[in-house]
Amino acid sequence: MAMRGSKGLLVLGILFAIAVPGALAQQTSFSEAASRAVAESKLTTTGSTPFHLKAKIAEKDSPDSDFKADVEVFWVSPAKWRRTIESPDFSQTLIVNGDKVSERDTGDYYPFWLHELVTAMVDPLPMVESFKQTKAQINKPSGSGQSASCARFQSKVGIPPVQNSAFYVFCFEGDHGLLDSVVTPQYSVIFKDYKRFKDKRVARLLVSYPEPGTTIEAAVTEVSELTNVDESQFAIAQPTPKEKQLQSVMISETELRGMALGHPEIAWPSVRSGNTTGVLACTSR
Repeated sequence: MAMRGSKGLLVLGILFAIAVPGALAQQTSFSEAASRAVAESKLTTTGSTPFHLKAKIAEKDSPDSDFKADVEVFWVSPAKWRRTIESPDFSQTLIVNGDKVSERDTGDYYPFWLHELVTAMVDPLPMVESFKQTKAQINKPSGSGQSASCARFQSKVGIPPVQNSAFYVFCFEGDHGLLDSVVTPQYSVIFKDYKRFKDKRVARLLVSYPEPGTTIEAAVTEVSELTNVDESQFAIAQPTPKEKQLQSVMISETELRGMALGHPEIAWPSVRSGNTTGVLACTSR
């Protein structure tokens, strides 16, 4: 299982060492550290143990919030799996069986906060392949689970001469080199409470902050080996055409401007205080 329809995030820029105490800390390749963390925790790699996963997503301390969902996954292999998502504004039953896909959706928008948490449950670092293009080094994760080794990248966004910097931070905990947190404009998750499942260590609590003042937690309530496979769960009588499957793609500002139907003048409110010039970078999801 992967972020179906999503393009991998290509991270380019400058690396700054920002964690792990000790001036003589051993260095390692950032790409290798990321690959090791994924190998330790990603549930859906080829040859992994078939599993059944359940999770509940909810806004912390807000039981009546619409930021909530129930997720269930039956996974046999990358070519055979089933996932259901139930939330107030969006629900999905997605079945993959060989080259066939069945997708039933209610709601025309897969919320980004839900998308990133559902992805993180089984594929904690979906952009890992893009890291092979960087030769950056970081301090080798070591010590205890309370320590961390982090890498910080930055890249230019916008169209010259109006440009700004976007930042990407990846942290690995010191005990086993597992992912501690990922913060990027497109995908941001904190991973907590790792527990063993077969030869993997799986985070049982994932945390996202989609907007100021909002904390969403995904609690993985069950990860168990799928021993008795019910083939009827993966049966697809009528495949869903690709053009009718939900897709998620990234486009640049240049592409977005080219798709605009018009360019209305912005009616700016009067400024009472503060700077009246500058550059703002934002990500729409």
